[in-house]
Amino acid sequence: MPSKTAQQLMPFFLKDCPTAHAILTLSGLDNRLLVWDYSCYIDWIKDIICVLDKKVIADFITWLWNYWNNRNNYVFRGKEEEAMEKPPYGFVKVNFDATVSSNKIGYGVVVWDSDGFVLGGGGGFKDKVMSAEWRELYTFEESLKIECSLNITKAIFETDCASLVNMVKKHGNDITIMGYHIDEAYKNMESFNSTTVN
Repeated sequence: MPSKTAQQLMPFFLKDCPTAHAILTLSGLDNRLLVWDYSCYIDWIKDIICVLDKKVIADFITWLWNYWNNRNNYVFRGKEEEAMEKPPYGFVKVNFDATVSSNKIGYGVVVWDSDGFVLGGGGGFKDKVMSAEWRELYTFEESLKIECSLNITKAIFETDCASLVNMVKKHGNDITIMGYHIDEAYKNMESFNSTTVN
């Protein structure tokens, strides 16, 4: 059972949010997913993924991502985060992140263009325990697959895992198993015209 705070937080930040209602109404759901009947957030997100249209899921995950980052900055730094920075014209931004709950990982990828339009995305769950770096690397590999499926040639990948960013930027110097996987991912990146990881 989630904490009383978690039970109160979900209805509070979604029930009165016109953006959440608009996104959920696009699929004709009304308030079905806004009623708190879950033991943890990952179960709620699973239901959303099962019920919503793929385009709506991408928009909804983008909104959740922005909300969560904004909330964390306000709670931990005392300030709200500015809107996500758009990629330069002709590029797309690929945001990816992973989380863990009850020995499962959940991951999400959102791809958007310089106008802020969501081009696609994806996500899923994996029943496996992984370290933070392995979770982010797995999600990065999934984001590369999505980029390929959308025929994107110029992309900026963005994650909140600084250690993964550093490992990707210093690829070829790491002789560990993770370094090998990063080198393989980097080979996939070389097929694009321009790709960076931040």
